[in-house]
Amino acid sequence: MLLAGLADDEVLARLGSVELTALTPFTITSLDALRRELAEIRARGLSFDDQEAHVGVRCLAAPVFDHTGGVVAAMSISAPAVRMTDERRHDLERHLRGGALDLSRRLGYRVPQPTTVA
Repeated sequence: MLLAGLADDEVLARLGSVELTALTPFTITSLDALRRELAEIRARGLSFDDQEAHVGVRCLAAPVFDHTGGVVAAMSISAPAVRMTDERRHDLERHLRGGALDLSRRLGYRVPQPTTVA
């Protein structure tokens, strides 16, 4: 989630020369695949680790924003994969988004309002 808060050029500057080592058979190991995943995370506003770091463990994370709108932290929930079913995951996503938004607001974040065209 924290990497998704960075622009692609910043991700490349930080990881461009780093070898992405597989921790499990599900780990993303190519920079191109990571960039695609980060784009999806940004669009979704939530990251989902499906046993990428530890076999048998799934994790959800939501961004925490500060008063400037920048991502300064992430709030996450990890659980055994057998307990984080797709149905349970969707319920947890709702709670996680709410908690991260509440914390962001406490840090001075204001949700951008849609602009209307007159």
